[in-house]
Amino acid sequence: MRMKTVSKIAIEGILGACRLLSSFQSNLEHQRFLEKCIAGLLKEMGVGGTSAVNDSGEAYALKFLLKRHNPVVFDVGANVGEFARVILQIQPDSELHCFEPSPFSFEALKQALPENPNLFLNPLALGNERGQGSLFSQAPGSTLSSLYNRRLDHFNIVFSEEKTVKIETLDQYCKEKSVSKIDLLKINVEGHELSVLQGGSQLFRNRSIARVMFEFGGTQIDSRTFFQDFFYFFEGVQMRLHRVTPSGYLYPLKSYREVYEQFLLRILWRRRLTNFRQLAIAADCFSMRLRSLGSRYRLRSRIDFGVTSTSSSS
Repeated sequence: MRMKTVSKIAIEGILGACRLLSSFQSNLEHQRFLEKCIAGLLKEMGVGGTSAVNDSGEAYALKFLLKRHNPVVFDVGANVGEFARVILQIQPDSELHCFEPSPFSFEALKQALPENPNLFLNPLALGNERGQGSLFSQAPGSTLSSLYNRRLDHFNIVFSEEKTVKIETLDQYCKEKSVSKIDLLKINVEGHELSVLQGGSQLFRNRSIARVMFEFGGTQIDSRTFFQDFFYFFEGVQMRLHRVTPSGYLYPLKSYREVYEQFLLRILWRRRLTNFRQLAIAADCFSMRLRSLGSRYRLRSRIDFGVTSTSSSS
């Protein structure tokens, strides 16, 4: 039996069960049941789920993404170094540039990473223009820290902390550091992702960035950015977008659809909000690698997307 047929039967079964339940109990409990069903299905698509690098499948994906020796990796929003440590475990010879504007988190970051001549730690934020900005949080070193004063009353979280931080652009930083190519640009900056991308417009025009992994989720509500903004940004620099599913399958998003505007948040025990992430990969090696890995290819178990360039090399 073909997979399409199996999928169709499964979908019809789920919808049939929901209709049957609604005929008996079309009330508040039924609506809550439907909400749980939707949440469960979305999670299977990669919406929501764990935020830990090693638990989400991201570490496995990085082994695939960073096969070349001496890759240049930018960790924008490094926090205390969870992602950076995984990078160095997979490719110890990586040239790793970390950016963390929170003074508290930056000190923890320095303690967490070993001394390495290829490791560059920067106590600053990246954005679409140089200058200064306010970093808001509910506590020093919070993983929720953002350049937006987020409204999280519905989670009983109040951003009472405010720090002035330095902001640099990706283009200017790379010019000053003589960085001509980035193999992986990871961005986790709580709503400021699009601004970081815009600050690297020259690098994107020159096709100097092979892959991008970034978050999209509830933080975009506060920054007033939409998935549509990201979709057309990458389309403008000839990069293709994919959603990364929990099984590792990269689902191609060939055109923009409103249903992709998913702002799902999940509070974990350590009070970290999880969003969905995106990934940008060079296209000249992308399809070959994907075929060789098949369904074993994995990435984050939140909503993830892959973006592939038509000419960048790995």
